[in-house]
Amino acid sequence: MVLCFPAKHNIAWEPGKGEVSELLYKAGLTTKSVTHQWYNLSFDTEFHDLPFFIAEMQTCAGSDTATIRSQNMSITAIELKIEEEQSRDSEVNHIKEVVGYFTIGAAAK
Repeated sequence: MVLCFPAKHNIAWEPGKGEVSELLYKAGLTTKSVTHQWYNLSFDTEFHDLPFFIAEMQTCAGSDTATIRSQNMSITAIELKIEEEQSRDSEVNHIKEVVGYFTIGAAAK
């Protein structure tokens, strides 16, 4: 049995990019292509400093409990992957998922 629980709190933002209160933002969805291997997500916006970044799986395609991991964040991109936990079995390969994300920060000068 696979259970996908919705978040207790939601933030809604239409996909796109722009500026609000002198901060640049980008909200979007990946294609159904994020797996257990590192996926490079470009922000298509160059921030002055590291931006604030949040992400969540938008699909629940795999049968094992999983979450998003990230590494190597820069002012232009971040690497993401889906990481499975191992209480049910020891394999950690995960099929393709869609990831929703939001990033906001100061513009490059």
